[in-house]
Amino acid sequence: MKELQMGLSYESTPDNDRAVNTKQTPSNEVLLIAHIARPSPHLRLADRISICAGFAVAAGENDESPLVVSCTHTLNSMKSALSDTSTDTPSATLILTYDNGSITDIRSAESLESCLPLNDIVFYKPSATLFGKGQNLRTLPVNPYPPPPRAPVAVWLPPNTTMDAPEWTFGSIDRYTTPNAKLAQIGTYDHLANVEINDAIPRLGASGSPIIEIESGAVCAIVKGAISTYPKSRGWATPAERVWECFDLPGLKFRYNNNANEHKLRVVVRKLPANLPEEIFYSAVQTWVNSDTVSQSYYSKGKLRAAKENIASRAYITFKEYAQLLSFHAGFDGHLFKDKQGRESRASIEFAPYQRTPQPKQKQDQRQGTIEEDPDFKSFLELLETTPTKPDFEANLMASRAVDKPKQTPLLAHLAIRREKQKAKREKARAKSQRKAKEKSIANNGTPSTPDAPSEPSGSNTPKDKQKNANQRPKKTRGEKRAAKKMVVQLPLYPQARLVQLSIHRETHQKDRVEEPDHVEDHREDQEEGVETIIMPNITTKNLVLGSTAAKPGLETWYGTHLEERTIGDLKPNEVVLKVNAVGFNHRDKWIRQGLYPGIKEGVTMGSDAAGVIIADGDDKDTFVGKRYFVNPSRGWIENKKHSEEPFIILGGCDNAEGVFATAVKVDKKYILPTPEHLTDEQAAAWPLAAVTAWRATFVKAQVEKGIGGGVALQALQFAVAKGANVYVTSGNSEKLQRAIKQFGAAGGVNYKDADWPEQLKKQLPSDHVYLDAVIDSSGGDIVTKVNNLLQPGSPIAIYGMTSVPKTQFTMGDVIKNFELKGSTMGSLKELQEATAFISQHKLIPVVDQPVIQGLENAEEGFQRLVKSSQMGSVVISVGGESKL
Repeated sequence: MKELQMGLSYESTPDNDRAVNTKQTPSNEVLLIAHIARPSPHLRLADRISICAGFAVAAGENDESPLVVSCTHTLNSMKSALSDTSTDTPSATLILTYDNGSITDIRSAESLESCLPLNDIVFYKPSATLFGKGQNLRTLPVNPYPPPPRAPVAVWLPPNTTMDAPEWTFGSIDRYTTPNAKLAQIGTYDHLANVEINDAIPRLGASGSPIIEIESGAVCAIVKGAISTYPKSRGWATPAERVWECFDLPGLKFRYNNNANEHKLRVVVRKLPANLPEEIFYSAVQTWVNSDTVSQSYYSKGKLRAAKENIASRAYITFKEYAQLLSFHAGFDGHLFKDKQGRESRASIEFAPYQRTPQPKQKQDQRQGTIEEDPDFKSFLELLETTPTKPDFEANLMASRAVDKPKQTPLLAHLAIRREKQKAKREKARAKSQRKAKEKSIANNGTPSTPDAPSEPSGSNTPKDKQKNANQRPKKTRGEKRAAKKMVVQLPLYPQARLVQLSIHRETHQKDRVEEPDHVEDHREDQEEGVETIIMPNITTKNLVLGSTAAKPGLETWYGTHLEERTIGDLKPNEVVLKVNAVGFNHRDKWIRQGLYPGIKEGVTMGSDAAGVIIADGDDKDTFVGKRYFVNPSRGWIENKKHSEEPFIILGGCDNAEGVFATAVKVDKKYILPTPEHLTDEQAAAWPLAAVTAWRATFVKAQVEKGIGGGVALQALQFAVAKGANVYVTSGNSEKLQRAIKQFGAAGGVNYKDADWPEQLKKQLPSDHVYLDAVIDSSGGDIVTKVNNLLQPGSPIAIYGMTSVPKTQFTMGDVIKNFELKGSTMGSLKELQEATAFISQHKLIPVVDQPVIQGLENAEEGFQRLVKSSQMGSVVISVGGESKL
């Protein structure tokens, strides 16, 4: 290596004129280098041309004598290929300038100034223009500081053909390596020999071209070629900091110097050990750094970090004379430090990026020197010139008194308005009382008597007047009215009809008015005064409630049930009373009695499904009365597609979930749905819980459409068949299979007790569709493994229960086939409404197990059918009379 007796500019952040714009097509930033060798004529060999790239740098004092940087291996490879020729083989190296895809200048390389074979870098001195426009070579800024990994960069790509133009391709820095291909870290003492680039793979002929750091627009590396290692190919380059190894005094020449006669005197000493104490550093440099040679110095200690890269220490020194700076550089640059662990580091001296000596910060007072213009000062001077006056004690006393606060506030105004409304309400009640007294007086004596009439003398209290006063009913106080609410008044079983009838009579003419009972009249008065609760006579019901739950849960456990008389009290406006005509069983009712259901509670009414007729309405209207409705079996889930909005509760047998196995129940209006006209009460009672569970599993989770097959539950079977799907069922009972096929429209079915039932089902599938598109399951266990070869990849498996095994197997093979395992639990009120509209449209009839059980006192028969699994459809009890099925 030949050391160049010239400097090279440090340009880590060049200005806009110097920075390379990678957003535009490359013009004259990159040079084309052509190595040409002509063998002796008697060898009859063709001329050999080797192409690579390069770029110019501003070496020396100005740009008039630049150097061209390129790669060494291209020249060496050409020379080795011509080793069999004579030694006098003529050769030349041409430097070509591109502009917009065409050659504008051709120069020759006058000499090879220096080279670094290990770093694949060579420096050429270009000649004057041999052919072309004769423009100066454009020099590129070189950044000596390596960018960190993942920093975005741009790599030059040569044209593929003569018709193409060169272009920039973009990537990022992957990593740095040492000469022996080990990982190297920037900011440490590692030897950065190579840099690898992601996503920007150089082409043939790009060797020696610059790699531009996009953020700064400066050269950060020089292309060597490409490497291919697992798992991908990457660009391969030499870091730009290796360029400075050929220059005499690296870093001691800066490009921009306003005054050429003034030398920079401030330097920074980098790459000091992170744990180097300040005292040891100054003792090591005391020969050059002392009060006679230095005007200012500052030491910044580094930091040792366990999980991250250490922060090296550094020192800033400002010398008084340039000769002292050179002496310090010659004596201390490359000084070796070695710690107790044997780690070595060499100091590196560079010009400080900022040559100004920092001064201590001082806060400037913006009002300094402006007292003459200050208005407060001027008023103070005027006050000094005025004659003092005697104090006015009365005026001072008045000024010291607190200002009266306003007597009106928003709260006081609101309270005043409320008092006015209450006063108006009392006046209205008083007028009503006077009107009633007047009507009774006319009815009894034929003469009106009002409180406004003048009173008779005390001596005129005749027997007639006594009889008149005795006929007047005294006005009740509020306390008497509240006491009347608590009294149990005996009315017929259907009080709503009586209230509606009285309301109709009240709207008639006064002469046709009938006398209302006292408790009804008090109720009317309370309703006019804003009382929301409707005072209803207590309705006695018979409820099937859960007995003692003290026994340990298990399949052999069986908690008792018994009938218990209860009463339905007052109704709120949003509540109705449903006279239950039929109730339906579900598997959860059996699990509750076995203690296998969470949250069960002794004394709670059983059952989730019920249907009947509304007999009382809480808002005193006849909108619901006399019409058929069924009950939504859950609470807290209104319309969210993924989960319930509030804590999800299923009615019956559990805490905060009174059931519907009763002769009458009180229900919130938003949780009742009209019974479809084509269904009886028994069929409607078999519908809600099974329907919403099957609807969600079939259409929301399994997404069944026309042409899809699969499923086990009867309700899901009816839904899928009505939708136009081909449905195949499984059961452990052959009789049930035949009924599902013949009566309910299943396309086929198999007995799951047979070990080869998947093969049997596969044979039943049509030849043009030999796979299942969805599976709806309620048993759990190895269902996924069983249907693995029957389902096409990506199909859903909807599971809404695990009656056989409380877990489901899902293997890696199922994951590879993209099967979608979806759990489903009941559904929302909105989904139940959609299911009800669906069966009303298709006239579907829920399957009811026969015979229908008569009366709640025979409910044990229904539980036993569930235990024996002998039912075909839902088990139903007829509560309100003879069954219509």
